[in-house]
Amino acid sequence: SAIEAVNEGHIFQFLTKPYSHDRLQNTLDLCIKQYQLINSEKDILKNTVTGVVKVLLDILYASNPLIFNQTVRIKTYITHICQKINVKETWQYELAAALCHIGCMALPKDLNNKTITEGMETEEKKRLLQTVAQVGYQLISNIPRLEAIAEMIRDMDMPFQQFPKVNENSNQKKIALGSQLLKVAVDFDNLIIRGMSKERVIQIMGKNEYEFNPSLVNCLESLPLGWKAQNKRIIKTEDLQMGMVTTQNIHSTNGLLLVSRDNTLTADLIRLIKHEKHRSGVDEPFEVILSNG
Repeated sequence: SAIEAVNEGHIFQFLTKPYSHDRLQNTLDLCIKQYQLINSEKDILKNTVTGVVKVLLDILYASNPLIFNQTVRIKTYITHICQKINVKETWQYELAAALCHIGCMALPKDLNNKTITEGMETEEKKRLLQTVAQVGYQLISNIPRLEAIAEMIRDMDMPFQQFPKVNENSNQKKIALGSQLLKVAVDFDNLIIRGMSKERVIQIMGKNEYEFNPSLVNCLESLPLGWKAQNKRIIKTEDLQMGMVTTQNIHSTNGLLLVSRDNTLTADLIRLIKHEKHRSGVDEPFEVILSNG
């Protein structure tokens, strides 16, 4: 019916014939103003959210570069997995990766670093990760439009088999996927930086279908870590390009690990290295494998 068409079609204003030219003009003017108002509010909200996220990430980097570096790697893994499973819109998952450790700011720095660099007792590590996830959720859930991302982070340590069955196309399904992506990426990176090979890590995680989504773990098999290419070059920071693979750890001059070996350089990683070079310097030159190697 006509009434249903108006209600369901989000009609701004319905005019009945006959109507005057002035009334039509006034209605069009009001319609344009309403459109401009809605878009203006969207732009303000988008810019505000972007600014808040940038501030949070800057604070995380300043407070603990080691944790910040891991979020850069996690984002790389998640982007790769999303491409393999044909996820079209990845911005929420990539943003969740960037913000997943924002809760670390509530913990002492030495505890944050232990969760990554040392083989802690399982229960202690689990408790710390739950604290990080909960604090991150509380921080991010207060930011407009990031409520779903906050929920992804809240449940990022939940075992895969504990996620309830939900409608395939529902928002909860997307949130659950985000949490599962984070869990796979975080645990994968934690094991990689402790010296395990990619193949061994995938084998361990692949056998644990209670904790990890096996379809996501399998996607990591094609992740370009540890390429055995021969096209190597010794270069400096200004010559770094996306797609190059590090064959050594890259450190700042004060000993901070910026990028571990066997990492494919992304725009974020290159930006991180250049920022640190400007801030305190980096140990260079370093050896890389060219992307076409």
